[in-house]
Amino acid sequence: MKAVKTHVGRCDTCGEPAAYAQLLPGGRSFRFCEQHASLLVKKQAAVASESGKDESKK
Repeated sequence: MKAVKTHVGRCDTCGEPAAYAQLLPGGRSFRFCEQHASLLVKKQAAVASESGKDESKK
């Protein structure tokens, strides 16, 4: 499982604009707003964005 920050799509739970996407094997994904994203998804998205920034600096 991988989680990323996004601004594309709507929350699967309430329909608000999505802030996080949880990417699963097989091309499946779940989208969450700030309110419905779990702490695990938020942490994994933060780690992914930090590692992306580190790679772009190289």
